Amino acid sequence: MKQREMRPLTFAEAARLGGKTVEKARLEVAALHRGRVVATATDEGGQHYVVLDTARALVAVPVGAQQRFVAGHEVRAIAEIPESSAERRRTLGWVFEDLEREQKRDRGRER
Repeated sequence: MKQREMRPLTFAEAARLGGKTVEKARLEVAALHRGRVVATATDEGGQHYVVLDTARALVAVPVGAQQRFVAGHEVRAIAEIPESSAERRRTLGWVFEDLEREQKRDRGRER
């Protein structure tokens, strides 16, 4: 299977894997998507996405080609304008949080 070979799936393959149709996330201020990582995928134009199962649907959120996600991990994607005083032009983009990695890190601090 392509996912094991670490190559992105097509949207059709991701839909078969997740059992639902794939919807592209719309980049809007304060947009939030939270769900389990199903796969990484590419669209017809070659853009890379992480596909999240949000319970209601499979949502494809754009990512950089070098970003890596662990299948099955709970991830939150938030549309934000980065807080950077060095940039003159502020642009809206996706920020990702691996919630399971954060929980493991927090549990390690408690010990």
